[in-house]
Amino acid sequence: MDMQADFGIVFALSFELREFVKALRRRGYRIKSESGLVQATMEKSSVLALASGVGWRRARMTTNTLISKGVRVILAAGIAGGLDPKLSHGDVIVARRIYSEMSADCSPIACSSVVNNLCVDKTVPAIRWADVVSCECVVGTPDDKARLFAETGAAAVDMESYAVGQVCENAGIRFFVVRAISDTAADKLPFVLVDGCLSTSTLLRTLCTQPGELIGLLRFYVISCRAAKKLAEFLVDLLVKRPLEDQDHL
Repeated sequence: MDMQADFGIVFALSFELREFVKALRRRGYRIKSESGLVQATMEKSSVLALASGVGWRRARMTTNTLISKGVRVILAAGIAGGLDPKLSHGDVIVARRIYSEMSADCSPIACSSVVNNLCVDKTVPAIRWADVVSCECVVGTPDDKARLFAETGAAAVDMESYAVGQVCENAGIRFFVVRAISDTAADKLPFVLVDGCLSTSTLLRTLCTQPGELIGLLRFYVISCRAAKKLAEFLVDLLVKRPLEDQDHL
């Protein structure tokens, strides 16, 4: 099956992609799936979405895969941690610029503007235009979030967007970033996440030795799924209301 699309979306996590698929199906759009790639056909454009996994290397690989399919615009989407204390769970961030914490050699990358005059459903939080910073490690404590906010001024932090932006910039592909807040500046992520222990085996070992982590993990998962659902509804609205012929204005 030939999988091509006008827009490409890089999600980090599989549940983010699942919520997007659910939102598409609720609207009645036709969906194809093959080897993890999800293609949705809308009225005037099509979308190819893929979950990369966490981190810069995987994000780069997935972005290259989407570009090889001929997509004209790439979107980095998913949940993110809030750095600005004013942000609440589920708030939607549309990035103006993406920063990297890695090195002074990593200059900020400007994002395309795609949501001007976009009217979204009342169930979706108001859009906030802000900068986002990408880190290679989890930023999960209030102190670390406050430090990063003071250093960068970015409203939110993720672990993939800058890598996606680098690939797109090198390839001459327009890209933008939309994130929904899963944990606020005041939230402390469960230790198993902050410590970077994301494998199933390590997770199970940690829960056996520290069962108190389970409550925090469940709470984080529930909030994250709600944020991903709101993000998915926003993305479908965005893609339907900015069809292919509008891409010249991105």
